[in-house]
Amino acid sequence: MKPESQASRPRPAADLDGWDPSWSRFVDAPDHRGVTRCWHLLDTGATSTTRLTVLAVHGNPTWSYTWRHLAAAVPDDVRVIAPDQLEMGFSERSGELRRLGDRIADLVALTEVLELSGDVVVVAHDWGGPVSLGWLQHIHANHDSLDIVGLVLTNTAVHQPPESSAPTLIRNARRPLWLGQVTVETSAFLRGMFELSNPRTPAEIRRGYLAPYDTPDRRKAIGEFVADIPLEADHPSAAVLDADASTSCSVLQTYSCSEPTASLLGLATLASCAAPSGDPAPTPEPGPAATLEMERASLSSGPSPEWG
Repeated sequence: MKPESQASRPRPAADLDGWDPSWSRFVDAPDHRGVTRCWHLLDTGATSTTRLTVLAVHGNPTWSYTWRHLAAAVPDDVRVIAPDQLEMGFSERSGELRRLGDRIADLVALTEVLELSGDVVVVAHDWGGPVSLGWLQHIHANHDSLDIVGLVLTNTAVHQPPESSAPTLIRNARRPLWLGQVTVETSAFLRGMFELSNPRTPAEIRRGYLAPYDTPDRRKAIGEFVADIPLEADHPSAAVLDADASTSCSVLQTYSCSEPTASLLGLATLASCAAPSGDPAPTPEPGPAATLEMERASLSSGPSPEWG
């Protein structure tokens, strides 16, 4: 796969359901190797009255479209920044394999270019959880200008105990003979997440989630994300994921028991690793990603600041 040229790089259609075209922003930032890459962000923008920034990190196989309701719902003095991870959404396709540690370093470099400061709430879904936890560890150690005042993790986990089994759908998608066909060559993995939604995802929303992933080249990282789930002790990303489990901060955990790719084991693991400030909050049933109801429940409960 050849890296994309700037001229050939697509952008979100203005008529995607729930999407405000003014949110789209492209930013150049170095990746973990120091190579300049182009990120697409959902960014509601900062003003002279901004008092809080929400950094929202999507998982697989989604993009910043996941956070469109969150962006529309926050008050004017709250800024939402939701990057499309590199190789995902409308961010650059370099063709490179990016493992968990690489993605953490990529996000660190991006937020340094964005010059984030002040109070920040981190919201993450699915594989965005481990990425954001690794980012948060770096910020705690190296950036006094940022104050992480809240962490919301939705349908994620940071450890797979050896005596437990990963979710069946993930284990099946990860099989070598199936992985490429299901996640890259076809859109089966993408479309499968809609079939797991209850009620069924409307066609206009399916169009939004599918928009950045219309060719195998643009779906390559979907398969790489699945393959990078460290279910084996000797997996290249296992040590990084285990390090995530040492993160210490106030965290609101939301988990949907209705998502077949997840299990209550993930919630128990987070509870034992992340030092939460209270009991896990109940979560409404989500669609293929965090829904508006889920986001509102997350951001109005637990340790997160009052938003007016």
